Amino acid sequence: MLTGLLAISGQSGLYKMLSQGKNILIVENLADGKRLSVTNTQRVSALRDISMYTLDGDIKLSTVMSNIFKYTKGEPAIDPKKASADELKSYMDNVLPNWDKEHIYTSDIKRLFSWYNILQSRNIVREETAEEASK
Repeated sequence: MLTGLLAISGQSGLYKMLSQGKNILIVENLADGKRLSVTNTQRVSALRDISMYTLDGDIKLSTVMSNIFKYTKGEPAIDPKKASADELKSYMDNVLPNWDKEHIYTSDIKRLFSWYNILQSRNIVREETAEEASK
């Protein structure tokens, strides 16, 4: 589900990798479709490699996204720009009850729900089986 999707430090939103050269990536913003080049000096994170802390260990972002999808029944999640920190934490309790409250900050939760809403609006996120999420 998250293959080829990137988060770029210093850039808002999510990006889809289009092409790769020796020292450069060509990416497309999922929100507006604008393309940009990313050099090897910028920090790029592949969404499939990101995990979140839980009390039972780390959990892949794809599994968390799947949990949000199930909880919202495929609809957008809470709007992180309008919700208070307490509302976000309460929502997170419903989505991932065993999340590590000491290591996951409000800014991380805002980013998670923002990313989910971007992916949901593009029909990229979906309910996965546990086997698909573990890949």
